[in-house]
Amino acid sequence: MLNRLYALLVIGLCGLTPLHAHHSPASHYLIKELATVEGVVTEFRLTNPHARIYFDVTTPEGEVQHWFAEGNSSSILKRRGWAKDSVKPGDTIKISGYPARDGGHALDWKLIELADGTQLRGGNTVGIEQDFLLEDIDKKRHVESEQPAAETNGWKLDPLSYSIGNFSTFAEMVAIGLKKMALSQALPAEEMDRLEAEVLRIAEERDVRIYREANFLVTGLFPPSATAGKDVLLIYRGDTLKEYLALKQRKADLEAAGRYGQEAQLEMAWAVGKLLSYPDKKIEQLLAK
Repeated sequence: MLNRLYALLVIGLCGLTPLHAHHSPASHYLIKELATVEGVVTEFRLTNPHARIYFDVTTPEGEVQHWFAEGNSSSILKRRGWAKDSVKPGDTIKISGYPARDGGHALDWKLIELADGTQLRGGNTVGIEQDFLLEDIDKKRHVESEQPAAETNGWKLDPLSYSIGNFSTFAEMVAIGLKKMALSQALPAEEMDRLEAEVLRIAEERDVRIYREANFLVTGLFPPSATAGKDVLLIYRGDTLKEYLALKQRKADLEAAGRYGQEAQLEMAWAVGKLLSYPDKKIEQLLAK
């Protein structure tokens, strides 16, 4: 069994475990690579089994290339807040995802950034910027307890596989430097124990460290209920854990001295947000809730 609090250094790197796609992304895309392309949307189709975004990319030489990006099914995207006008023709977007195996102008999308800095997740896995704690976890866990397996168009995904798949995604993002630190889904200790073998394997393959935290640092970014009575896996590399633990100690010292007022709370929330590689706009949105 994993210790409630631990740090593990492991080595190696391989591609993500695709869990959400109607077909495996590995059959069409290079899942060990990540590409980012900027272009102008020409069409967005919120359809099953995969949503698609068509967009034009202009090369430095002035050539216009016609691209498309494949995402999750419309039913899944709608549950995550997507609508038919989430991206519109004429929108300038930066889109990150797995490039096509055949070298064609196609991506299996993971993250989309609009011209105003808004970031949209919802590709075939959870997006790069969106940690699990940004979801309504309590509501999500309630739904999962009533419906053990998600079902869309005839295929099923059990909650355990869902948790493992998204841990794999964030481990990859940390491994390739897109996030300094990422957070797993917050789960009761006994449920986190069930992930032990697969989490260790994934971490080893992606050359990341993981730290199981039973008392996650609460700031204004997330409601206390998101982690109360639950464990969270911190996914990181290098000395990032020292930074996180230093922030926890600073908060404890400030509280003990009676100096953890509004200004200190705001400073702490921003520090945690930066540790999670959130853009300024996302931190501001979370603090405004």
